[in-house]
Amino acid sequence: MTKPDVNALPARNTVKECYDQLVTDLMQAASLMTLDKGNAYASKNAAYALLANVYLQRGENEKVVETVNLVTRQNKYKLVTGTEFTNYFTTDHSTDQETIFCMRMNSAQTAATFGINYDYTDSRYAAVSEPLMALLNEGKTDARLQHYVSLMTNTQGTRYFVNKYTQNGNIRLSSPVFSRYAGLLLDRAEALAKLGRNTEALSDVNAIRQRAGLTDLYSESNLRGRATVLDAVLDERRMELAFEFGYRRDDLLRNNRPLVRSYTTNLPGDKLPFSQRMLQLCFYYRKRRCPLILTSYKTLNK
Repeated sequence: MTKPDVNALPARNTVKECYDQLVTDLMQAASLMTLDKGNAYASKNAAYALLANVYLQRGENEKVVETVNLVTRQNKYKLVTGTEFTNYFTTDHSTDQETIFCMRMNSAQTAATFGINYDYTDSRYAAVSEPLMALLNEGKTDARLQHYVSLMTNTQGTRYFVNKYTQNGNIRLSSPVFSRYAGLLLDRAEALAKLGRNTEALSDVNAIRQRAGLTDLYSESNLRGRATVLDAVLDERRMELAFEFGYRRDDLLRNNRPLVRSYTTNLPGDKLPFSQRMLQLCFYYRKRRCPLILTSYKTLNK
């Protein structure tokens, strides 16, 4: 090609081809990364963590369990507890044992990079949904409630907003965590539930709940109002991974659950002013460049 041609586009790969390539790349990465330079660097375990999630998206549940076990058997990571947990998102994760992979930010870096809390809390970008707050309040003593703050809005009175991304007291600074031990356990819990290994699945869920200071744990004979073990797992994922890289959306799509967007009205973030041009660009990238985006998980093998 000697002249630019906007219509000379490569053919779109299938979703299966994209996922196959992800698996191939991650397995190769895990085999090549033999050095451990800390959780601010890519590592074998970071590759395994992402690979487990890819398998979860594909419904390859046995492989999810096998991959997560490759990490947990090392006894390198753990669920941090007490104030180390409630303050978990306020640090750069240089010393904690829960973080597998993060992007470490220092005090010289501001909202131009990852000032997540500035958007969520100071700008009141998106209120916490009532269903999420109801889940968190079920246990009354859930330590994760400390990650939220009640603020006054212009039109909806007092609402809750997430407040966990404030590093060293700076709302314009945070060190995003791409993978952590709690997420791995919940990936495994979902896979175990789908394999019918309910006792093991609930064991992982209860470990998360105990860390949050809860004593109302699950058992197969008492799912605390949930219809299935999978429902219990998904509720726990919703609480534990809230406001972290959009896990909830993937959870719903992966499990063919309804994606409800109308929790609130007249709040920042409820109705974003997308222009027609922006919608056209989103559609273009979906069709031409990003076949994984907005694609039904039922089509993974096509």
